[in-house]
Amino acid sequence: MVKLEDFWSTYVWATILIALVIVVIVIVIVMYCLRKRRRRGYEELRGSSEVDTFLMMSSVHSRSIVSESALLNCQYYLRSHPEYDLVKQLPEIGSRVRRSWFTVAHNGIPRLMFLTEKSKSCCFSLDSTIEKTLQNLMHVIDHPYVLPIEYVGLSSTMNLVVMVQPLSKKGSLKDLLYKVQPLQSWDDKYSKRRNGLGESKAIVLGRQILEAIDYLKKQGIPCHNIHSGNIIMFNDTPRLAGFENFLFGYSARQRSVIDPFIKNQPKEKRHKDILTVLLFGHLLYEMSTGAEVQDAKPSMGDLTSNCSQTIREVLASIFYHPEERIPTLMEVQSHSCFVNVRLHEFKEMKEYSPKPFVMSSSMKKLLSAIKKKKQIRGLSKRQQRGSIQERSLRKSTSSSFHNMSISSNSAHDTSMQPVQSISETTIQTATTIATPPPPPNPSNPPQTSSQPSQGRGALLSSIRQGQQLKKAPTNDRSTPNI
Repeated sequence: MVKLEDFWSTYVWATILIALVIVVIVIVIVMYCLRKRRRRGYEELRGSSEVDTFLMMSSVHSRSIVSESALLNCQYYLRSHPEYDLVKQLPEIGSRVRRSWFTVAHNGIPRLMFLTEKSKSCCFSLDSTIEKTLQNLMHVIDHPYVLPIEYVGLSSTMNLVVMVQPLSKKGSLKDLLYKVQPLQSWDDKYSKRRNGLGESKAIVLGRQILEAIDYLKKQGIPCHNIHSGNIIMFNDTPRLAGFENFLFGYSARQRSVIDPFIKNQPKEKRHKDILTVLLFGHLLYEMSTGAEVQDAKPSMGDLTSNCSQTIREVLASIFYHPEERIPTLMEVQSHSCFVNVRLHEFKEMKEYSPKPFVMSSSMKKLLSAIKKKKQIRGLSKRQQRGSIQERSLRKSTSSSFHNMSISSNSAHDTSMQPVQSISETTIQTATTIATPPPPPNPSNPPQTSSQPSQGRGALLSSIRQGQQLKKAPTNDRSTPNI
């Protein structure tokens, strides 16, 4: 028999072949183990229907968790606001994410409350002083075509913005276009396309909305959230809502297609009203056709086939201006189709004059910071008390320093040294906090009577020299009794 060593030395190729086979087997085993490990804990879904069912169930589960947490936040917040009673939680009636809707009752009257998570673009902290400023700002806004915000609350612990506004039975303009119940879910309400309004109705609503936009613009509040969901209907009268979104850094859905279009415009053709005018054009097109504009502007074919002649002229002047620019808000208002509209709310008066819009310094500071996108922080209650104490301390120290300067001028020179030694720390704090008033002119000294000056001098001399106390009889009981 041939020895094994002689076999391996003679047939070297057989050794190499066996080694390669062993390596391949090891690699296959390792790959099988890795694939099995990756599949561990997962179940294979077969068919598109099972995948759709799985995704739908996971979406419903996540929505239920968000809804339950929003309800807990609302109940927790209303504990400190007993003037509002929770009626029920509403589904997602709007398109804004991270917002929850509720119906509450205030003195038996139903109201709409919504809680929104603080935006990353918000430039102020959720502070009590800013909350008070916002409430004052909302209370001074008064216009027949602007929906009032009855309450604004800021919760820093939950990072939420709470607002309460009137509840409309007819809902929004979008609900009117689609002829649906306003308190249904957003996904269920607007799944089917409807017809638009008539030409005359769309023009009247457009004129009313332009009046609301112009009023807010004059008060320094731009309207960057104009769409049919933010036009709330009360007895066939539109009231513009959503203007507060600008204050909190929330943007409209159309901004994703409008902002790139604005950036492509030349700088000399951009103006402050360009976004507002484009959003109004989108709204007018939706009122006329019943469908939203899917791009930054509708095509001329859509305007020709879907809009009436008057509406088409207005939209063409907005999106296809002869000078290849976007008109200003004043130019849109001066269009003949809007100028000739007579509003029944203004029949009794020749020209509408709203209440005077008195804006405090805190409101101006807040609006300026929001427009410039500067971070601003309010004062807490402790800081407010500290600032009040600091102001009172400044007044007291400045008045005391002024009185001391008058008394020192009227007194004798030898009596000034004790006053300085006694009130040295007081004078130093007064000079660091507030600048003392200048001393009176020595050429015109204050005319004072001799008796008060003698009394002050006697008092200061007694302080300098010290007063001798009278001895009083004492009964010492400290010694022990033996």
